[in-house]
Amino acid sequence: MLSSEAKVAKITRQAYVAKAYIQVNGAEYSQQRRGHNVVVVQGATVLFWFGIYLPFFNLIQFRSGQVLPSRAFDTHGSQSEGVRLRDYLNAIRGNYIVLVAIGDEGSLHVSPAIDALKRLGASDPDVIVKLRESYALIGFAGDNKPSWIEQKSATKANGSSIISSRILLKLCKLRHFTPQTLLEIR
Repeated sequence: MLSSEAKVAKITRQAYVAKAYIQVNGAEYSQQRRGHNVVVVQGATVLFWFGIYLPFFNLIQFRSGQVLPSRAFDTHGSQSEGVRLRDYLNAIRGNYIVLVAIGDEGSLHVSPAIDALKRLGASDPDVIVKLRESYALIGFAGDNKPSWIEQKSATKANGSSIISSRILLKLCKLRHFTPQTLLEIR
């Protein structure tokens, strides 16, 4: 069994300024900008290369828990950012974990992206944030939604939206061997 620890989706508010923190395996990946900060983690995949002279695989490469470059969308400052967020989220398909956290303020121009967030597992009323509310989402881009999808929001008076989760990724099944990676998300 392969295991690694991962921490994802933690928001903290300090005074009147809030930063979005998204941690995976203890490393910070959020751009910590105003608006919606998004981090995508590759789910479980496996690549096979076949040996020429051997009847068995000569190389098996497992990819799981790889963090893709993070993105930030200023859904407070620009009308076009809600559309850009929608297009980015809708382009993510398949076995990907999508982590979203709002930094400072992100409610003003997010409406074009609401359906894209819902496709990842967000739901009403939390996905529709108001001025200066905090929001965090652990979503999934695949068709079969897992039970670990979670979202939280809080009013500015109630502070941070913090999600902490552990996700076990099963890579594939090769005869009796099922490699796994454990993601701890904060």
